[in-house]
Amino acid sequence: MSTRRFVGTLATVVSGAVLAACSLVQSLDYLQADLDKPLSGDERDASDESASSEGGALKTPEVIASAQARPDLLVLDADAAFWVNRETSAIMTAPKQGGAPRTVVIEQGGPIATLAVDPDPAGYVYWATGTTLRRTRKDGTPGPDGGPQVLFTGAPPILGIAVDDVAVYGFQRSSTDTAGIVFRSAKDGTARVVLEDKDTPEAILLDGNNLLWVGVDAEADTWVRSLPRDAAPGAAKQSYGIAGDLFAVAPPTSVAADDRYFYCGDRTDPGIVTRVLRVPGVGSESVYGEGEDENILPQGIALDDTYLWFTDLRSSSLVRFRKDNPAPRPTDLETVVKDLLVPTSVRVDGAFVYFAAQGTAPNEGRILRVTR
Repeated sequence: MSTRRFVGTLATVVSGAVLAACSLVQSLDYLQADLDKPLSGDERDASDESASSEGGALKTPEVIASAQARPDLLVLDADAAFWVNRETSAIMTAPKQGGAPRTVVIEQGGPIATLAVDPDPAGYVYWATGTTLRRTRKDGTPGPDGGPQVLFTGAPPILGIAVDDVAVYGFQRSSTDTAGIVFRSAKDGTARVVLEDKDTPEAILLDGNNLLWVGVDAEADTWVRSLPRDAAPGAAKQSYGIAGDLFAVAPPTSVAADDRYFYCGDRTDPGIVTRVLRVPGVGSESVYGEGEDENILPQGIALDDTYLWFTDLRSSSLVRFRKDNPAPRPTDLETVVKDLLVPTSVRVDGAFVYFAAQGTAPNEGRILRVTR
């Protein structure tokens, strides 16, 4: 494997299975000319079956929302997609099947580092700016104090969060810290406890009954850590990887997990996708990106039962490969959507893959989806 490690600072977002990275602006090809035109059901079914010269089933995406201002940090609940418009610091939402996008809230306190949503469609949207964590109702109605509710504030900066039905989880660190904080609180910000204060945390997610994070220890070794979601402060954590392991390379663009592996995507040129078996004492492995002609810049990654999906800034595409392929080669990589303009976050639900494309001009961004 490569000998790269975490470098610099990272502001990430977590919700469910995956984190999305901060945006990267680069001159790329334009989206398909007719991308703003939603497909009929028959047109969509026909396009989904078209053969791709890139080795997969090339699909024409449906447009969930258009004319967005550099959308990023895409997350989902059962009914809707939510994202942040980087240009305006607006949190936006639209129905998963498409429709008029709606502004949930505009953050006045600075750039939004991380975004998460309650699983319940009637719940809250959560986000962090600097050292402050806030939430507001998804429908935009005022909270008890007449606006977004401050759950807590305090250094160091909050860089990643995740939520479930009972709690908010997250991590805090600064660019100069040798250690950070992994925390849990009640949904209203009370009963906050520190679960870990030894690692330098870099990414966090929820999977099954566990809270997982990528952490760098005092010896500069990178680990995947795991605790039960309801663990008490000071509880012994499970570690995956081995000393000297290089699982989470520098810096992690996004992470995802299933019941067998923890995956990490890295867009440092050249990019790479790695994974570590969720068995203690087993080292990590490069899945894709280090072989000849494996030239990728993964922006976001997501998993379903069969595939690992990622948005690739290098090829301006949404691509996938089978998880059961132990060593995918370029011919195994399937291009599902091509000619995307600065693709970023990607999410998966039971039927569709959702992703953001930022564009390079104002209000050129789109939220899109294709069938799995």
